Amino acid sequence: MCGIIGFTNVENQVSATKDLEVMMEKIKHRGPDEHGIYIDEEVALGAVRLSINDLSNGSQPFSNEDGTVTVIYNGEIYNFHELTKNLIEKGYQLHSQCDGAVIPYLYEEYGVEFLKLIDGMYSIALWDSKKEKLVLAVDPMGIKPLYYHVTENNQLLFGSELKGFLHKIKDIKICYKSIFQYLRYKFIPAPYTPFESVHKLKGGEVLTYSSGELSFKYIKVEEILTTNKNTLEEDLIESVYSTTMSDVDTACIASGGLDSSFVLKIMSEQRITPLQVYTVGYKGMHKDDETKFASLISAQQEALFNGIKLDYSEIPNILSKVIYYLDEPNQDPISVPFFYLMKYIGRNFKVVLTGDGADEIFGGYDRFKNWDDNGNSEGYFSELCLFNDDELSSLFNRKPNFNRDADIELSNVKSLRDAINWERKYRLQSYHLNRVDKLSMAWGVEARVPFLRPKIVQHTRTYNENQYRDNGTEKAELRKAVGAHLPDWLNQRKKKPFRFPISEWLKGELRDWVHENLLGSNCELHYFLNKKEIEKLVYNHEANLEDNSYKIWSLIVLNLYIVNFNNEYKNRKIEYAR
Repeated sequence: MCGIIGFTNVENQVSATKDLEVMMEKIKHRGPDEHGIYIDEEVALGAVRLSINDLSNGSQPFSNEDGTVTVIYNGEIYNFHELTKNLIEKGYQLHSQCDGAVIPYLYEEYGVEFLKLIDGMYSIALWDSKKEKLVLAVDPMGIKPLYYHVTENNQLLFGSELKGFLHKIKDIKICYKSIFQYLRYKFIPAPYTPFESVHKLKGGEVLTYSSGELSFKYIKVEEILTTNKNTLEEDLIESVYSTTMSDVDTACIASGGLDSSFVLKIMSEQRITPLQVYTVGYKGMHKDDETKFASLISAQQEALFNGIKLDYSEIPNILSKVIYYLDEPNQDPISVPFFYLMKYIGRNFKVVLTGDGADEIFGGYDRFKNWDDNGNSEGYFSELCLFNDDELSSLFNRKPNFNRDADIELSNVKSLRDAINWERKYRLQSYHLNRVDKLSMAWGVEARVPFLRPKIVQHTRTYNENQYRDNGTEKAELRKAVGAHLPDWLNQRKKKPFRFPISEWLKGELRDWVHENLLGSNCELHYFLNKKEIEKLVYNHEANLEDNSYKIWSLIVLNLYIVNFNNEYKNRKIEYAR
């Protein structure tokens, strides 16, 4: 696991080296163990490394035998042993057992089609000096992020995180359409970001930059070549086994739910020493604290349980850090406890497995119930979205304009299958996986998601609606596959989302903090949002007239995002592109 960064149009190698060092410093939390660079007359590539595989001989960049293909890479290739064997049989000589070392040779043999051979999660930057082209790519599920921007001088900047190159962009403008989308969906769907002309690659997107021109293609998860014809149960077990591949020890995050408990169970079975299990709860008695269930399944598997407790008083300080590391406004309140938990995991582990992604691909969210029987699309959309169009019009004093791909495709959602496909394509990457990646890497931890391996996702792509939900039971096929591995009390337990008790805290212990951020004279949102509408949201919540906790939280996140940016780039005030 690493962070990657770079740019094209190198004018001077000395100044390029200095620029690259500054950029790598901004993302060094992703790879605190070492760093490496490559610079020629055309490109500058930098990588910061978190050593996990081939600890002594896995330095980046990687190159082929004659040095004409150079790669920096972030992620894990789970089938690299098989790929290495095939390359050796074809006559290639590899000098590292690090998984990323196969990439330049695969490209040399197959071109960009090599991406269809990779079972893993990745963001890749590959420089082909013979053809003078730069290739950027991310895995089909969008697990590993990669951002880019083309300057007025036609220079391409890119990196694992926005903060790595944002300082090199002269004119930064917040995009209103992106803010509309954030307040509607709770996130900004790829390929967009909060800023005009700054983009992120969609899941499976391949960008080629050559002679100053950009071109794009896509690698779909269905195109990943897998040879297994096993049952879902067999593939799930194997996926957990192989996702633990590492030269360092691994831990597990458990919530006490079906998905993470299955990962915990399978990980425990393959170990000699007890598995370390982590979960987060809240100080005091809260209905949203489910650590007791994670503790129970850990005890039944003879795993070592680590329950971390978060106190409300820590939230303001933690949230500011969360927003910095996320790079984009993300409304998900559990970002705070997740970040807090990763801090403790990072003290002892570099790799942790989670159950993330199962709800998206197997149909686990409660809002999917709206499609049962004859379907209730209105109910689904109201649960999926945060602010509706009328509320946004009141907030902005103008009618929102939703005409991006994610908006158009959502308007065409007519069934449960459509809804799951939309959420897989947009919500999973930009809302969910962005949080998992950024907030784990903030502490030098690689979070791995075995449910999002290609062969698992491929199982679900042919499901009919009853295989997602069967008589009101969510994740019907997943439950059949893993049920025999889990205790009855867990199989029978109704899915409960991992929550954060903000409704109580925002009108109680954190009331003054809310007022300071949203109603105070220094609130950045007052420059472009209707202050009276913000006041109404806050006061109605405090009077128990409405539960506006998630809307209030989203506005606090947005305000702090802008405050953080202005503090980071003091000489460059944000402008708003209308």
